[in-house]
Amino acid sequence: VDGVAISRAKCCLPLPGDRVVGYVSRGKGMVLHRDGCNNVTNWREKEVERLVEVDWQPADNARFETGVLIETLDRVGLLRDVTEIFSENRTFILGIHTRSNKVTGTAILRIDFESASTEHIDNLIRKL
Repeated sequence: VDGVAISRAKCCLPLPGDRVVGYVSRGKGMVLHRDGCNNVTNWREKEVERLVEVDWQPADNARFETGVLIETLDRVGLLRDVTEIFSENRTFILGIHTRSNKVTGTAILRIDFESASTEHIDNLIRKL
C-alpha cells in the first residue's frame, strides 16, 4: 500500500509464511498481526471494519525479530551447543537470557534472533 505506514505487531510478531491480517490503527497506519492473534479475535467481534485482508510479500533480504523459549535438561556446554546451531544456520542472535534450576536440573533459555520466514524457524526448532 502506497503512502501508509506498515509495521509488525509486537504482540504476535508475524513472519513471512504466517497468515496475517492488517489492522488499520489510529495514528500508526496498518499493523500486521498473525491471523490467530488474540487481538485479531477481539477486533473481529468489536471492530471488524478495521481489519484488512493482506498479502504480505517482504523484500527477499528482509529479516525480522522473533524468539524462541527452550526448556531442557541443564548440563555443561548446553549454551554452547544451542548457539552453535544458530551459528551453523547463519542466524543472528539479538539476545539470550538463561536461567538454571538446580533443584529440577533444568534450564530455560530465551533466545531472540532474526529470521526471514517461518520455514527458517521450523528448521531451527527441528535442529534444537
